[in-house]
Amino acid sequence: MSLFDHNLTLLDSLDSALAERLRSDIEDESVVITNTSEGVPTLGIRRGNSLFLLHHPEEPLADTRRFLSTIPDAQSGWNFVVFGLGLAYVPLCLLESRVCPPNLLLLVEPSLSVFRATCQAVDLRPILECAACRLLVGLPASATYETLCSRLIQIQANQSVVIKYSPTEILYPDWMKEQQEAFAEAWRFGETSLLTKQQSGPQFISNLIENLPSFVRSRGVHRGKGILRGVPAVIVAAGPSLRKNMDRLPDLRKHSLLIAVDTVLDRLLDADIPPHLAITLDPSPLNFRHFRKNSYPGVRLAFDPESYPVTEQFGSETLTFVTDHAPFFDWLDSVLGPKGKIPKGLMVSHLGFHLAAYWGCDPIILVAQDLALDPDTGQTHDSEAAFLQRVSLSEQEVFWVSGLNGESVPTLKKLLIYLRTLERDILRTSSRVIDATEGGARIAGTEILSADGALARIHDMSFDFESFWSWLGIGLLSAEETNLDFVRHEMARRVSSLAESIRLTAEITQDRLDSLAATLFHDPVTEYLVGHLSAATLFDFFRWGPANADMEQKGRELHRRYTALSNAIRQTRAQLFSCPDTNA
Repeated sequence: MSLFDHNLTLLDSLDSALAERLRSDIEDESVVITNTSEGVPTLGIRRGNSLFLLHHPEEPLADTRRFLSTIPDAQSGWNFVVFGLGLAYVPLCLLESRVCPPNLLLLVEPSLSVFRATCQAVDLRPILECAACRLLVGLPASATYETLCSRLIQIQANQSVVIKYSPTEILYPDWMKEQQEAFAEAWRFGETSLLTKQQSGPQFISNLIENLPSFVRSRGVHRGKGILRGVPAVIVAAGPSLRKNMDRLPDLRKHSLLIAVDTVLDRLLDADIPPHLAITLDPSPLNFRHFRKNSYPGVRLAFDPESYPVTEQFGSETLTFVTDHAPFFDWLDSVLGPKGKIPKGLMVSHLGFHLAAYWGCDPIILVAQDLALDPDTGQTHDSEAAFLQRVSLSEQEVFWVSGLNGESVPTLKKLLIYLRTLERDILRTSSRVIDATEGGARIAGTEILSADGALARIHDMSFDFESFWSWLGIGLLSAEETNLDFVRHEMARRVSSLAESIRLTAEITQDRLDSLAATLFHDPVTEYLVGHLSAATLFDFFRWGPANADMEQKGRELHRRYTALSNAIRQTRAQLFSCPDTNA
């Protein structure tokens, strides 16, 4: 068996799709392999009449080891992201010098041809047999972002080392810039997510428990999955540009499913533009500010079960779902559903987009989805929205991004995260997406039209919402107390069982810690509850200390991590039993 075939056999287990791509004839660079005095190859890329070497011409291994010796955290770090591989000498030399394997070894390479040559010339067993290894070759920066987001807690709790391979950066400067931006965005998203859990986690749980009766009584989205193919949907957000096309919404409503975010519901009703569906997501009590009326007869509300409870104002005309926020919701849907599952997204209009896509709507038309500040006033929202703020454009946290018409527009860190996440989800949907915002940030993957242009596109279409609403079915006339009681008691029982396991622990060992962690994180109920009620305390559990710690340090770290996990579980139990309906 050739070295190439041997590497690909190992790669099949790690990333079969990448292995298959390497077996193809696809080439993206002209690669040259030459021998060196060290007895290992070096690699160059030929462009025109020039040959660009990615390694030292005679001592590639020695040069790589010298380079790694300049990286302060090469031994103590747990997570490594390597942008640019060449012949993979950087990760190979990194692994050979480690006291223990890393938690994450993310290797990102722009050229499929370079990596194919690497598999042909270098024994990659140490990399391909490393459980921490993830390979991204010839993929967009969004793949880097998603891979990082899948394990953000572990990455941000421990030392993370980013290694930019300079020769690759010289040859692929734009690629390297995009990769660095993907890492920075993932890091910002991780910080925001952790902060949200720390600040709002208990509110999420309180909302969920209070919403359970409404969850049972409400219609679910599941019967409508894919049934609205070819039906346009208009998602009305609350951006500053809403004023530009408010007058077009009545006509758009005649030919589409009109979904409005909670922030603009009262504004639309006051203008006699009742949406077919309002949608709410915000867990904060501030969410109440959106709903200024005592009741909303005839208005249908779709609510996330973690959102602040407002369903009483809408009577029985409510719709619900579970989200991909945590595996817990799959469990909840199996017990109290089925309601149907859609991605949560990061903002209420994002959730509306996912709902329209779940039902198969096409095209999906975005209105007032600025995701940027008004460049003249610094406004975050429409002037009549409940959450309106004005931001000084001289503040440090203002970012400038491409606008709808090519100009630069100001935005905030949170809005930038929302923008990038929406762009990635648009790429995944089969529906056409039209941006009829007429202002704000440029949303990649959308077709830009005015509101009049979007209306012209759909003016021959019609949609009977009442028939669709009836098709979705009706919720139960009264909450099924038997199932509700089971959910409430099961949540309390599982956390109490973990707390009792800790109380009975006689000796702190790594095996005992691993057993408790497995019980916690493999159970969707306890993972969700502890992760939200004790986020800050649990975060300390994910900190492993330096990777090159001696035995005495490891002992101290083991005791500290066990204490952090114990405190998180006990704290969760105490908070859960203080919630209504769980202390019976």
